Amino acid sequence: MTQSRRKFIKNATLATAGTALLPEFLSASQSQLAEAISRANIDNKVLVVIQLSGGNDGLNCLVPFRNDNYYKLRPKISIPRDEVYEVNDEMGFHSELRIFKDFYDQGILSVINTVGFQNVEKTHIRAMETWQTASGTGDYINRSGWIGRYLDHGCQNAACRKPYMALEMDDSLNLALKGDKTKGLAFIDPTRTYNNFNNTFFKEVAKIREDALEGTPLHFLYKTLGDSLASVNHIYERSKVFKTKTPYPLTQFGVDLRTVAELIISNMETKVYYVSLPGFDTHVDQLPKHEKILAKFSDGMKSFIKDLKANRRLEDVMVMVFSEFGRTVKENESEGTDHGLANNVFLLSGSLKKKGLYNPMPSLANEQLDDFCLRSSVDFKTIYSTIIKRWLNAEDKLVLGREYGYLDFI
Repeated sequence: MTQSRRKFIKNATLATAGTALLPEFLSASQSQLAEAISRANIDNKVLVVIQLSGGNDGLNCLVPFRNDNYYKLRPKISIPRDEVYEVNDEMGFHSELRIFKDFYDQGILSVINTVGFQNVEKTHIRAMETWQTASGTGDYINRSGWIGRYLDHGCQNAACRKPYMALEMDDSLNLALKGDKTKGLAFIDPTRTYNNFNNTFFKEVAKIREDALEGTPLHFLYKTLGDSLASVNHIYERSKVFKTKTPYPLTQFGVDLRTVAELIISNMETKVYYVSLPGFDTHVDQLPKHEKILAKFSDGMKSFIKDLKANRRLEDVMVMVFSEFGRTVKENESEGTDHGLANNVFLLSGSLKKKGLYNPMPSLANEQLDDFCLRSSVDFKTIYSTIIKRWLNAEDKLVLGREYGYLDFI
């Protein structure tokens, strides 16, 4: 076989492998990656984003049990007062969120009410895109997400711009973690991903000399593959450092949170973790459906927070729980709720400055509603800007494109 033919076959093989891996990251060799990590001076602050997909009904999570308007507008799907865990004379948590009452009492929970944005398009795709990109009203920023732009602009050293600095527990990367220059990494299980990437085929392709491809279109694909292997190997090695003894529920959400906890406690360099829980679109027969999904959410969070506390990491972790929009205050004819506007955001950390109920709930009177939906009083981007500036120690204006001000929960 001639040299040119061998080179053609090698390049074709690389192109085939690289195309499958192309979407997620840009790279360096494994030795360069290890060297960058050893030089990095990275603090321990970690952000965990939990996305409740489908539009969670926040009004039945934190229940205004003294509000007559709540019961008038929800005669069939309201939560009775004697079934809630009261946090004060007006509000209480759904019975399946008993652990959140404990979080509240421990001073590790802050609930921000009526969070949202103006001119909401009540479709899941557009609303989630707005949260993930941190778009302004009427803007369509569909090329990059807020966490990805944090990786682009917020990191001051090479290691901070590696794909494992933002990890999503999924088989594909969502828009929030895609920057213009740097992207996060999506994976399900460290061991399974490691085995998939370290088979004979990928190892043989990785032996191709990078400098031989310099200046060719295949150089980008090779670097992509090299970064993939280095990142996956690094995550796998870190995943072996700590194995929790805390029992987690055997749901995908529970398994995802256990993986995140083990990596955090292992002092993985990752700054942002992203976990999603679907099932919150409750148009029909809401009470039993919502109760079931809240139990799954609550059980996972109970183990996760317990693990972080037991290993003295809760002070270094900020958990932000959000949903793309809330539900209508008024129930529909199918004993459910439809797509709404504003919603509550839960923040959990051992380092909260303002704990408990961050701001009051509206009265639910007609003049305070928009087509039976809660109006937003807190722009979600002020939460982002606060976290970026005061928790991740980055310039929020660079990440978000403008200043939105700060809240004082940290």
